[in-house]
Amino acid sequence: MKKVFYCIVALAALVLTSCEKEPIGGTATQAMAGQWYVRVDGYDTVGDSIVIPNFNGARCLLLTYNNNANDPDRLVINDLKGFWDFIVEVDCDLNKLTFSASDTIENQSYPCGVILTNGKIVKGGTKTTSGAVADYIQFDINFDDDDLANYGMPGVSYGDYYGFDVYRVSGFRYTGLAADE
Repeated sequence: MKKVFYCIVALAALVLTSCEKEPIGGTATQAMAGQWYVRVDGYDTVGDSIVIPNFNGARCLLLTYNNNANDPDRLVINDLKGFWDFIVEVDCDLNKLTFSASDTIENQSYPCGVILTNGKIVKGGTKTTSGAVADYIQFDINFDDDDLANYGMPGVSYGDYYGFDVYRVSGFRYTGLAADE
């Protein structure tokens, strides 16, 4: 009877130890990565005011994630063609939760120069449409192909025509709540 008991205990121990899983690690930029609901405003940086609120007319989905090399100081920002069709890779500081590009960078979605500045993420920094507390994201962005050529005004930028300096992108991290969709 003791042999059967010892065999059952040994088998149970073997089964329990074989089911242990190693934890899956996150990405290097996991603190800044996410899915965001954002709006875009035409912004006058000199007068520090919004000239054209919600420029694109709706809220867009935006993704932030690590680059292919999983560098801890590089962040990819992708607007999924919701606003301008851009994918850019910028410098980031995980401790300060800030990001920007020091010079003009190439849009990975199509040939176009992009300037992205003043990027920041604030943990618990805003309330969503449902009233839930969520992380906040904000950055300023410009595009070198920002012109009204398709509307018969080649060489004239949206900003010059409408009187704003940058597009200000701001919003909150996806919460999963139906009321925030």
